[in-house]
Amino acid sequence: MLSKVWAVAFNGLYRTYIDQTALLYMFLAPLAISTIMGLVFSGGGDIALPDSELLVVNQDAGALGQEYVNVLVTNPPAGLAELL
Repeated sequence: MLSKVWAVAFNGLYRTYIDQTALLYMFLAPLAISTIMGLVFSGGGDIALPDSELLVVNQDAGALGQEYVNVLVTNPPAGLAELL
């Protein structure tokens, strides 16, 4: 039974990699798609997003939960403060 599975798998791989046109498309299609997507979404400059509220829910009554709220709300790190 297992030899039949290997035979079917080998046949599929053999047919895929023997066809040079299909092999070329397998390598070029992802590159073409990523190039097109990069050209479409790059070079737009800074996009101004509207401000929105950030809600922090602390359902942990312990000190660790309060420390998490303190870090996010009252004293965020420099990189995080720009996002918040």
